Order: sequence, then C-alpha cells, then structure tokens
Amino acid sequence: MIDLSGCINLYANAFYLVLKQNPDLAKIQMSGCFNAVDDKAMILISDKNKLSFLDISYCKRITD
Repeated sequence: MIDLSGCINLYANAFYLVLKQNPDLAKIQMSGCFNAVDDKAMILISDKNKLSFLDISYCKRITD
C-alpha cells in the first residue's frame, strides 16, 4: 500500500518512479496529489495486476 494523500509537492516523474519500482502495489491512495497523477501515471497504474484499491480524487491532470 502507498498513501501519498495531499502531497501537493509530489510531481509526476517521482510518482512514475514509485510505480515502476513497486510492481506489486495493491492499494494506491493519491487523493489531492494535484501534480503527480496524470495520463501517463494512469497508464502505469493500469498495468498493476494486484491493484484492489485506487483513490485519485481531486487529481486534476487526468483527461477523459
């Protein structure tokens, strides 16, 4: 599990590294991480086979 809720100074490149270095993440809590979660991060998250929980509420850099 990783919980980085409200880390407004976390940026996308650092989050990509976290995702790549932790392939077996089951829970990701990123609520309020305005700068970290974007479309590329979502692609990396979609590769997580063991993911059972994801909270990306208030992440404004994700497009439809």
